[in-house]
Amino acid sequence: MNEDRLYHLCVIQSPLISAVFEAGMRAAAIPEKWICSISRRSVEPIGNGVCLDQISNMLEKAFKSWDRLLYAKCKEDLFREIGFLTRDQPFIAYIPHTQLLMTQEIISHPWCIGYRFVEEGFTSMAWATHQGLRISKIKCFLSYLRALLTESNYRSGRDMFDLKNDRFRGALAITPAAFSGMEQVVNVSSCMKKPVDSDQPARLFVILDTCYLHRGILWQDYEEALSIAVVKEAGEYAEIIIKFHFVDTDSSSHYDSLLGKIRKNIRIPIRVVSRSYSVEKELNANDCVLFAVSSLGYYTAFFGGKVKCFADKIQGISLKAWIQKGALPKDFRVMAGLASNA
Repeated sequence: MNEDRLYHLCVIQSPLISAVFEAGMRAAAIPEKWICSISRRSVEPIGNGVCLDQISNMLEKAFKSWDRLLYAKCKEDLFREIGFLTRDQPFIAYIPHTQLLMTQEIISHPWCIGYRFVEEGFTSMAWATHQGLRISKIKCFLSYLRALLTESNYRSGRDMFDLKNDRFRGALAITPAAFSGMEQVVNVSSCMKKPVDSDQPARLFVILDTCYLHRGILWQDYEEALSIAVVKEAGEYAEIIIKFHFVDTDSSSHYDSLLGKIRKNIRIPIRVVSRSYSVEKELNANDCVLFAVSSLGYYTAFFGGKVKCFADKIQGISLKAWIQKGALPKDFRVMAGLASNA
């Protein structure tokens, strides 16, 4: 079956996935009419697409509450949406991982004839160490019972990168390190869109990651290093654009605190963008991305964009240790401009 006569359905949960998927479609010369998507986290869908945050959230709620009827209703709604997008025809799914409940249902859909992983951040570069969920036997057993009761295709023990499934068809990558050792990996970096020249005034994009949420870094230490870095770099830019990570529920108070520190030293226009704002699509060659350990900064540098990294100024961060553990790629410090190739 020719792939240019199949629907290609991407599960999007970040602008990076959108960019890699679109590059893959260009590389394979897939006609636009066969491209569709389901998005999460309020990310804008591409092609013939729809955002299904509500269905995704309700599936999770039904599963956790052992609600068989609600789960069946949500699954029916999901499959109906897939039917609309693919005209009830065979499709290939493109996914960031398979542990998400909605994603596992999608790749188990009767019309899904295969799935591919899409490079999304540092996890893709250390996929072999990011496999099964580390949960207790009791939780695993309860999850198994929930799946039986709700008739879910979710399996708590399934690897994040499930290669044993008969529908597995490889992956799309843009960096040499992504999915290293995995079979059927296609590098589509040559089809990625790069930052272009622009007459518009240069902007400083400030990207906040989650190391102060998930890696034991105190917000106060993160904020101190960030505010110093913003003041140091802001002078040559016409505007400062700040984007918090979508999981930061305290972003409003964090912004107020950060703004107070910054405003003592600079008067450049500052604005915060929503979580659905795609920095990747807005960046041009004049702009600069200021970041700590965000993959967005890494990929911007990889494709020749201008970046500044302040990670080595944050109290509590050990880039060397994180690299050794596989949490960051081996060339992170070089890409971030903190070390040379020598």
